Amino acid sequence: MTLPDIDLVISFRVPKPQDREQAAKPEHQYAQLLETLQKAGLRSTGRRGQSQEHILTFVSCPQPLVDSLVRHEL
Repeated sequence: MTLPDIDLVISFRVPKPQDREQAAKPEHQYAQLLETLQKAGLRSTGRRGQSQEHILTFVSCPQPLVDSLVRHEL
């Protein structure tokens, strides 16, 4: 089994919520982050970090997308 190359790690910290309304905001922000990464053509997966309030998001960029971006910049 080969592991995918990780190009970026995003550290996402969630403050301890004081109530349900506050708990929903970080969840929404994290969902937006994942959606934005997906729309950009990136692959991502999240894992719990040092605590339950810490999420590490591992991001990789498929090689065809890297090639396309490089061609676009030249």
